[in-house]
Amino acid sequence: MSVPKTHITVAQLLAENKACIYHKIREEEAIPLPLFPLDPDHQWKHARFPENFVLEIPMGKVFGRHGVVITPDNKIIKETGFEWTRPIEKHTVFEMEAMPELTYVDLTVAVIAAQAPANYYHWMLEIIPRIKMLKDSKVPFDKLYVPYLRFNFQWESLGKLGFTEKDLILGYQGLYIQAARVVAPSLVNYKCATNPPWAIQFLRDVFLPGDSNGLPQNKRLYISRKDVTTDWARRYITNAGEVWSYLQSKGFDKVVLEDLPLDAQVKLFNAAEIVLGPHGAGLANLVFCRPGTKVFEFFHPELLDQAYWFLSDQLKLEHHCLTTSLDALTPTEKEKGDIFIPVKTLEDNLRLVEPN
Repeated sequence: MSVPKTHITVAQLLAENKACIYHKIREEEAIPLPLFPLDPDHQWKHARFPENFVLEIPMGKVFGRHGVVITPDNKIIKETGFEWTRPIEKHTVFEMEAMPELTYVDLTVAVIAAQAPANYYHWMLEIIPRIKMLKDSKVPFDKLYVPYLRFNFQWESLGKLGFTEKDLILGYQGLYIQAARVVAPSLVNYKCATNPPWAIQFLRDVFLPGDSNGLPQNKRLYISRKDVTTDWARRYITNAGEVWSYLQSKGFDKVVLEDLPLDAQVKLFNAAEIVLGPHGAGLANLVFCRPGTKVFEFFHPELLDQAYWFLSDQLKLEHHCLTTSLDALTPTEKEKGDIFIPVKTLEDNLRLVEPN
């Protein structure tokens, strides 16, 4: 099969192909962002979220694990084909030598697959909210095209929204389909680390428990990354033993989120008064916290990600960012993004939020 070699904007597609239908879902939105305390030289003053839409494409095509939407005449749609590290002109599909065999399905297929689906943060905050756009459009569809599902949280979240395996097409890198009609929602955002308010509210509406009965008694959570196997940015706490010893004495419970079903994670964060831990995908569960929850996020000095600082601001959480110098880390620990947090730093910061 011939490889797509160019892209097209939604506006150009609508002008060229009158059979395509554009559903405007939500106006463009901009929100102010708080100044990030750890990186004064690199500040984002606001986040802009383009107009949300759902696009119907007769005889549209979908490729691969990330659900790249391609027009009948073999062009990638710019607004749905975004890649973080590449401009659309250098899309990875353009570099392929050949496309897999194209399979026709006589169905209407809606596409929510996107980048980084195995990462809990990107799945929950950037992929799942695309279902909200589909619901708002009221466009019917037969199958939902999702990335190949490797983790329980993916199945559990889709199940909560009423989808079962028979409703899904599981995208993988060798899959290339043409559907009677493709339904493609816009991306949730085009700048990693910022999230539109409607997407945050959608997650809270869908996943938060309806009442407080049965909520966990754990009020102080220490999020451990002991099971993380990423070769880079693993963010281990190098003095984890003494950190845990101190936190245990202050009434914290250690939580390994990978061991818990999605519903349990939601309830833990919703009941928490203090959440403490290194930057990582599991902190996406801050979206389920109550206003006023205290958050202490640990950072490697050279990996300063602002995502949860911004999220906490939107949810009215009390967020504290902690980091130290690189001097306490070995060369390997520096390379892996590990973190050293002096117990004295914890003591001083917890004292700020504890009653006298």
